[in-house]
Amino acid sequence: MMRGSRSLSPNSPEGSISRAGYVFGIVTMARIGVSALHQLNGLFRRRQGRGLDAAFAVVMPGNFPPVGKSCRVAPDDPVLTAADTRLTEIAGIIDRGLVVPPGFSPLSSLIHMLSYGSFSRTVRSSDKAFSVSDACTSCGTCVKVCPVENLTMVKDRPSWLHHCECCCACLHFCPVEAIDLNVMQGTKGRGRYRHPDLKLEDMKAQRGNEP
Repeated sequence: MMRGSRSLSPNSPEGSISRAGYVFGIVTMARIGVSALHQLNGLFRRRQGRGLDAAFAVVMPGNFPPVGKSCRVAPDDPVLTAADTRLTEIAGIIDRGLVVPPGFSPLSSLIHMLSYGSFSRTVRSSDKAFSVSDACTSCGTCVKVCPVENLTMVKDRPSWLHHCECCCACLHFCPVEAIDLNVMQGTKGRGRYRHPDLKLEDMKAQRGNEP
């Protein structure tokens, strides 16, 4: 988070955003995702009476193996290097308080229109499609990294609690790749990804747990 900034959401207490001098949103994405900025902007307008002053998209490696193969990347990966450059540009824009409306992506908008309704209705129970192989070592990493505390260990195996966000943190952090998501093209042999600087302690800290 930038110095002097604070986190807000459409569900923040009413009036929170009105006291903020400048409100911006950033989405990370692989191929598509700009529609998320329009959705966020709309939620703020409806629930807080004010939209975003600026909206930005940053391209990152893909992390949903059922759609596209994922892979480990080095810190100097070209995509990550370009993302760092983009974030520096964004920081400068924010420092100057410039107004930047959400960009327009016809493909992202079309996919959102066709699929988001179904996704939002079924995402909580989407964890039924996860499976655990005998390679599991019962280390509990998946439980520790889930940002919504949707996993618990039952008889030394992870068990999902059906309030999933389908972020796939459990999938990507499993040190032995024992977890698979059995939808679309599946995840067996399709790689795993997480940012090389992202650690287990970071995931625990983001949900308020001590590292």
